[in-house]
Amino acid sequence: MEAIKEHTYQIGEVARKYHLSVATLRYYDQEGLIPGLGKSASGCASSPTKTSAP
Repeated sequence: MEAIKEHTYQIGEVARKYHLSVATLRYYDQEGLIPGLGKSASGCASSPTKTSAP
């Protein structure tokens, strides 16, 4: 069985992973181009990821 688990990444981590600038990611977020993106109280971006449930 698979469950959806929230995992948070800092915007810089996401930028490095996808070879994009932080400004580009912020623009994409502002334009609504990144569905499911949220922000934690500390400013971390959060994105649901599928993981296998134990």
